[in-house]
Amino acid sequence: MLKAIRPIKLQFKHKNIFYIALDGIAAIAAFNIIQPFFQMFGKHLGASDFQVALINSLPALASIFVLIPGAYFIESAKSKKAITIKLVFITSLFYVFIALVPFINSQVKSWIYVILIGLMSVPGSIFNTSWQSFFSDVFKGKVRNYAFAIRNKYATLIGLVTTLLAGQILTNFPKTDEQRLYVYQVFSILAFLFLILEVYFLSKIDSPVPKEGKSEKSILPKWAEVKANRRFIVYTITSFIYYVSWQMGWPLFFLFQVDYLHANELWLAIINVSGAITSVLSFTIWNKIISKYGNSFVLIIAAAGIALNPILFVFAHSLTILTAFNAFIGIFGAALTLTLFNNLLEVVPNESKTMYIAYYNTLMSVSGFLSPIIGVWLYKKTNIYFAMDFVGLLRFTGTYIFYLRYKSEKRMAKTSY
Repeated sequence: MLKAIRPIKLQFKHKNIFYIALDGIAAIAAFNIIQPFFQMFGKHLGASDFQVALINSLPALASIFVLIPGAYFIESAKSKKAITIKLVFITSLFYVFIALVPFINSQVKSWIYVILIGLMSVPGSIFNTSWQSFFSDVFKGKVRNYAFAIRNKYATLIGLVTTLLAGQILTNFPKTDEQRLYVYQVFSILAFLFLILEVYFLSKIDSPVPKEGKSEKSILPKWAEVKANRRFIVYTITSFIYYVSWQMGWPLFFLFQVDYLHANELWLAIINVSGAITSVLSFTIWNKIISKYGNSFVLIIAAAGIALNPILFVFAHSLTILTAFNAFIGIFGAALTLTLFNNLLEVVPNESKTMYIAYYNTLMSVSGFLSPIIGVWLYKKTNIYFAMDFVGLLRFTGTYIFYLRYKSEKRMAKTSY
């Protein structure tokens, strides 16, 4: 496999960019072979609508309690690379546990499944913070934007192939629901193997030599220092407002596709892939636009595009139309992925970087826990169409707040000259 990949290395400017791209490919393959179908897997295990919402919410709830202690642990470690690799391995073991759930002969197996997904986010969320901090240590300046765009471009390409194949197999191969559960189990084991491959690719990245004798100040900033970082506080608050509207829609999209348009696994894969294709095709273009106009400006465009998604969904009366809408939204999804991360790295200081990222991710996890549950509650109290329109309106409100942040930064930049 590595021999087949080696010629691609000529397209990359540096060894680290090559291996960070392979890291992304392995990670997205593990994610896309099973996670786009997590909720459907739960349905086959007997999960209720509330449990479907928890599949979105519980990982975020677990993250709330572990991100900040985890960040302290990461900063205290001698090597961010080593701890990042260990966290990938621990996360991979949960896929093995998930593969065993269908063997449980009990009605509580759907709850065990939901709880396992929640617990998996404990090492998984700490890994995200560790990886972000590790990535920002390895790549600096404009190279960082380039490396992240390259990683996302190739990862998304492999991810869409993986999702489409998984959807085809889940729909056409099993003849009964029992056989379909066996396929889910196989996919869980494959996800485990892909993460083991990710461990190997991460191990090949050259990382900066760890600094000796970190002071306590460099590890855990005081709250007064955090509050004094106005750019970080403003970006965190504006992001939180948008995340609430963004994450409220996640379970609603799934329920609309499955309960209203009767999508099966293949259609779920096709819908996901349609957005992934346009994301792959637009990553390079967005990276050029970001280089010219900056991350803050492009974030406004991306947020507005994603805000259209729930509003367009309610006009989709067939899965074919829904697929076309998702392809259109995928263009903005690529920009949102790039700019949310790049904006964060622009506002965190080099000192205590991991802790600042953990503070940010913890607040986003609060939204990740509450917002899907609120979204399903609103849907149950009203209807899917009102809930979708409400989410769209909230997203446009969040987009406007991103715009106000951008204008404020422009004014501050002018007065500083």
